[in-house]
Amino acid sequence: MHLEPIKPAPALYIGSAVHHALAADVAGLDPLEQLDHYCDRAEQKYEEEYKKFAGSKPEAGERMMFSEGRHMARSMIEHYFEFYLPELLPQGYEYIAAEITFRVPIPGTDGFLAGTVDAIASHGKKKPEVWLVERKTYAQQPNENDLARDDQQLGYLWAAQQMLGMELAGVLYDGLGKRIPTAPKNLLLQSGLPTTAKDKLPLTTPDNYHAACQLNEAAGDITQFEKYAEALAQVELAYQGPVNRFFSRYKFRRSQAEVASFGRHLPQLYNDMVRSIEEDRLYPNFRWEGCWDCSFQTLCDAEEQDEDFNYLVENSYRQSPGYGTTWALDGEKVTLTGIDEVRKFYNSIKLKPFQL
Repeated sequence: MHLEPIKPAPALYIGSAVHHALAADVAGLDPLEQLDHYCDRAEQKYEEEYKKFAGSKPEAGERMMFSEGRHMARSMIEHYFEFYLPELLPQGYEYIAAEITFRVPIPGTDGFLAGTVDAIASHGKKKPEVWLVERKTYAQQPNENDLARDDQQLGYLWAAQQMLGMELAGVLYDGLGKRIPTAPKNLLLQSGLPTTAKDKLPLTTPDNYHAACQLNEAAGDITQFEKYAEALAQVELAYQGPVNRFFSRYKFRRSQAEVASFGRHLPQLYNDMVRSIEEDRLYPNFRWEGCWDCSFQTLCDAEEQDEDFNYLVENSYRQSPGYGTTWALDGEKVTLTGIDEVRKFYNSIKLKPFQL
C-alpha cells in the first residue's frame, strides 16, 4: 500500500549508525567523526518531521532516546576497534569495497531485487576468493545454525554474482552486540569472594576487571587474591575467540547450487507478490517472534477485529516516497568483472555516502 506512519519514530537506529561508521573506516575516513555526522543528520531529520506532525519540537524525553542511541553506537564502535585492531578482518582477508547499494533485475519479470552489501572482501593472492561481509547488530547473540540457513545470505550472493560477473565463495558474518563494557565497582559476593560462574561474570573486559581487582586490593578488600586471579582468567576466556560476549564472527561457504536455487525461486516469489496485490489478497502476517519492530501493527489489529481500517490509514499514515537510494550498482547500467574493476568502481563512489 506504500504507506508510512505520519508520526516519526523517536529512535536512532543504532545498527544504521554502526554500519555507517564501519563503512567510513573502509573508505579511509574517521569512523567516529562520521558516526557523529550521521547521528546529527538523523536527529535533525527527526526534529523536522516531528515539527510537521505536532507543530512543536520533540520533548526532552524523546530527544533523550537519540542521545542514548548515539552513546550506544559510539561505545560499540570504540570497543570494536579496540578489540580487532590492527587487523579488522580475519587473517588473510582484505577489503575491496563497502556499502554497495544494488538493484538487480529479476529474470523474466519487471521487478528488481534491491539491497545494500555491507562489504566485499578478498582472500588469497594467486587465485583470490571473493567474499561478502555481512554486518549485524543484535541484542541477543545469534545462533550459528540459524545463520547458516539465512536466506538473506543467498539473496545477496546471487545479486552480487549478477553484478560482479564472478562466483563468490560465501559470507563472512560480522556481528556486534548492543552491549557496552562495564567497569565493575564491587567484585565481592556475600561470601567475600568474587564469582567465577560464567553466567554471573560482569559484562566487562579483562583490562577493566584487572583494574577493579587492583582497586579492591588497594582498599584492603582482597583476602584471597588467588580467587580473583581465577575469576580474571574466566573473564579473559569469555573475551577471547571469534565468538564472545560482545562480538560474533562466522564464516559460511555457500555452494553455487544453493545460489542458483535462490535465483530459480526468486521470479516465483516476485510473481506471487504481484498477484496478491492485483487480486487484493493482502492479509496480516503475524510473526512468531512478535511484531515489536513493525509500524503497521494497528492496521493488522484493525483488520482482524473488523474495526475502521480506512480511518486508521487516513489519519495515522501517509503515502511513502519509497526508496531514496541512489543505486551504486544498477543491473541495467553497470556490470563489473573482476576484483580490480570492483576496486576501481568503489574508489569512484566511496565518499558519496559521507558527503553532506
